[in-house]
Amino acid sequence: MKMTETKTFKRYLLSTFVLAWLLQIGAGIFYQNGRHLFFTILLLLAMYCPFLGVLAAKVPLKEIGWRLPLRNKKWLFFLTAWFLPVLLAALGAILYFAVKPQAFDATAPYITSQFSREQLTALEAGGLTPFILAFLTSLSAALFAPFVNMLLALGEEVGWRGFMHGYLKEKFGLKKGVIYSGLIWGIWHWPIMFFGYEYGTDYWGYPVVGCLLFLVFTTAFAVLLDWIFAKTGSIWAPSLMHGSVNAAVFGLYFLKPAFMNDLLFGPLPIGLLGGIPLLTYSIWVYLKYYYKKS
Repeated sequence: MKMTETKTFKRYLLSTFVLAWLLQIGAGIFYQNGRHLFFTILLLLAMYCPFLGVLAAKVPLKEIGWRLPLRNKKWLFFLTAWFLPVLLAALGAILYFAVKPQAFDATAPYITSQFSREQLTALEAGGLTPFILAFLTSLSAALFAPFVNMLLALGEEVGWRGFMHGYLKEKFGLKKGVIYSGLIWGIWHWPIMFFGYEYGTDYWGYPVVGCLLFLVFTTAFAVLLDWIFAKTGSIWAPSLMHGSVNAAVFGLYFLKPAFMNDLLFGPLPIGLLGGIPLLTYSIWVYLKYYYKKS
């Protein structure tokens, strides 16, 4: 790479990390103090720091890939971006509950805890049992939430996939570049994880083990995001896939409250058990696509 491009990349990283880490630290303080509104606002702002990093580095936005190509069967890749994370997350949740059946609760306590007893009684009188309510919520998370989340994930994807992945792959090669990008992406999340976000704080090796495990997830998922970006040439595809995995939290709906400190294992894709399907598929794509290309 040219020296100017290396300087551009360093400027991008500095801008992206410094501002995002400050926002994450602020969000973490609000998170621990139970001020969830301010926590959410700061975390959402942090998601757009990679986009701001691209602007600060003066990367031409026209090179990011704003088109929405649907011809020549490319629409199939957008469907893949939409539903693949949902499928992998569902398989991961099933695997987790199969290994730990004692963690499963069909009454969906995660959902029902948001309603009063009177509201639940009225819902059940109308035929909406907790299980059906959780199923409908999961369906909404799979069909609609990915598109809402896509607009938020765009802030990250413009920086990670739109700019950073291309630089790292060109500098270090296809196989190493995508791995490095996943590691950088994971490290970017670390400050908020020190406050218990993602896995909580009540697990062995906190926070080191959680931070390292999250690197496995981000590296594996970075392979899929980069692959879908390469197949479509559109930043909207990885943004949709990113938004889809963020919405695929339905495994939590059926998790007993006593197991909320077990997130290191599942049932979400970031867990050791819950992430096995995603990791397996990512390895398959990596071996088939990246080694073949290399």
